[in-house]
Amino acid sequence: MLNIRIGQDEQTPIDRKIFGNFIEHIENCILGGIFDKDHPLSDENGIRTDVLEACRELAPPILRFPGGTVIGIYHWEDHVGPVSERKRMQNLIWGDRLCHEFGTAEFVSYCRAIGAEPMLCVNMPTGSAEEAAHWVEYCNGTGDTYYANLRRSHGYEEPFGVKYWCIGNESHAEPDLGWQHDVNIYVREAWEFCKYMKLTDPEIKLVLVGQKEAWNRAVLDSMYGVCDYLSVHFYASTNDYDRITRFENGTLRETEALLREYNAREIVHSHWYRFPPRSAPIRIALDEWNIWSSGAREFGRYGLQRRYTWRDALFTARFLLMMIRHAETVGIANLAQMVNVIAPIVSDARGTFRQTTFYPLKLFTERCGNTRLAVSTDADAPIDLCATRNADGSDTVLLVNHTEEPITLRFARPVTEMTVLSCADPDAVNGHARNAVTETTLTPNDPTATLPPYSVAAIDLGA
Repeated sequence: MLNIRIGQDEQTPIDRKIFGNFIEHIENCILGGIFDKDHPLSDENGIRTDVLEACRELAPPILRFPGGTVIGIYHWEDHVGPVSERKRMQNLIWGDRLCHEFGTAEFVSYCRAIGAEPMLCVNMPTGSAEEAAHWVEYCNGTGDTYYANLRRSHGYEEPFGVKYWCIGNESHAEPDLGWQHDVNIYVREAWEFCKYMKLTDPEIKLVLVGQKEAWNRAVLDSMYGVCDYLSVHFYASTNDYDRITRFENGTLRETEALLREYNAREIVHSHWYRFPPRSAPIRIALDEWNIWSSGAREFGRYGLQRRYTWRDALFTARFLLMMIRHAETVGIANLAQMVNVIAPIVSDARGTFRQTTFYPLKLFTERCGNTRLAVSTDADAPIDLCATRNADGSDTVLLVNHTEEPITLRFARPVTEMTVLSCADPDAVNGHARNAVTETTLTPNDPTATLPPYSVAAIDLGA
């Protein structure tokens, strides 16, 4: 039996945006997934209603769009206004075509429908700072100006209020379009994007591209005064379940140490910039993360049509717990992607089903409290866990038993409710005719609780 000890003094706020998601113009994520005008379950606007229902159930607090790597060819003005007048453009990055029917307004409407904050990524490789600033004005402008009026002419009187903007995506990647893989070029050009966009709307929050320490230092040396978030991406290969530990003890802690250093510096920001500096410490945006074996050709050309096992779902739950453990610094995270492409939701001509990874993401999004509490167990306990406090003062413990044995836990207080996700076969996958995941809710009112082998749980504690 493992004793679980929960402290009451340390209460670190948890940003709900760590449970976010991401959609990109990539394979069948949007075109043929979220949007499919020829499917019988689609509404008059071409939105798949069964997919929308699943996304509402997942309820991500923030949703990133339109990329990803595809931003190098994405020009936002091609995807606004009357659909019949929009450009039909080839998707040079991922194949097929860009879904011109699903642009800025449709994305924001989708965010509102599922309760998500919109997060946009601007085109640095083939776009310009002026184009990005015009996008900000189109989305957020309130005055009698050209792009604010353009939005109004498209039927949207009220501004969209897009707060979070990514200044490029993986700009360090030389195979991608653009020349910003030279960090000096990235810094020079990102500064222009930041200035032009912040002059348009001083209230927006900026996510700058991060990578390894040398890159990060170059970015922060120049722009630490306007960097609200530093982007970090994380992809684990199939069955590399120790990758979380290596990432947490390596990249994540190294980035945290770097941010502490720059957050401790006095911000030197000339008033001649004509917009304010950042008002809060720089935080990490894990704005792409998932399990992805890009060379696994049995899952499509780029390995993106993956079917996840229950072991993968345990990995997903453990990664979520890791982000909660680092709530001081991780402020945004986006599971890539939300639909079809290495996604928790799968749709095709037959309908929609939820992959194994859907269930721990949904459970933790629903049950995670607002603040993290200190928690400890007996030495070498074979579980992952976090203790959280809810708005009403109650406590919820989130746990993963990633072993093949059941584990009994003892708390200092009675367990009032316990929801457990489990699967008889850790290598099982879901499909249209099969859901291998079992969800069980108990109300034991007892200080002990048993976790089945290979299980995920949310445990509410009494006073």
